[in-house]
Amino acid sequence: MSDEIEYIEPTQEHVGQMVEVRQRGMSEYRQRTLVAVLTNEMKYRFICKDNHSPDIAGHWGEARIARPLTYAERQARCGLKVGDRVKFARKFETGEGGYKLPWLTDLNRFIGHIGHITRLEGAEDGRGGCVCIEGIVYVLPYFALEKVEDRVATRDDIGKQVYINGAFGDVFTIDVIFGVEGDLWRAVIRSGDNRLIYELSNLRVKE
Repeated sequence: MSDEIEYIEPTQEHVGQMVEVRQRGMSEYRQRTLVAVLTNEMKYRFICKDNHSPDIAGHWGEARIARPLTYAERQARCGLKVGDRVKFARKFETGEGGYKLPWLTDLNRFIGHIGHITRLEGAEDGRGGCVCIEGIVYVLPYFALEKVEDRVATRDDIGKQVYINGAFGDVFTIDVIFGVEGDLWRAVIRSGDNRLIYELSNLRVKE
């Protein structure tokens, strides 16, 4: 199924429209003009005109018609969630994909930058979720964002800036990395006068 539409079973409201029909057990749908929809008790309940002989009607067991998804439905299905790190990937057009907020020229400087999603409300009225980039919160459409997978810190990341997994707001610098036993490695991280010790696997590198 496309991320722009979903298929629903047609009703009497769709009479006169082109629908896709097939008999049960058939793999391929065929396009026909819907004439009537019978009660649920009827096995072949979708009545459609024959493409070659409009005066002849055929009975079909299954039918579907495409329904465009709303902006809110598409945002809900995009896979992004609050807390995700995302890249502001591209410019969008005013009105694109049902998104109602206009493009602002000030956004040009943030294209390619990485931030995190702070809120995903407001989609019902055609507005996107809130994304914090460099401390500034913008309302951006989901389709202009790309999820950024975190990179786990390694023993080669001494001196790199990192954050604790899930706490992307606080940035630390790795001072020391040391082994404990087996494959268990820990790092001393600092921010100002604060120093903490974390397992290396719980730290994410700030790219």
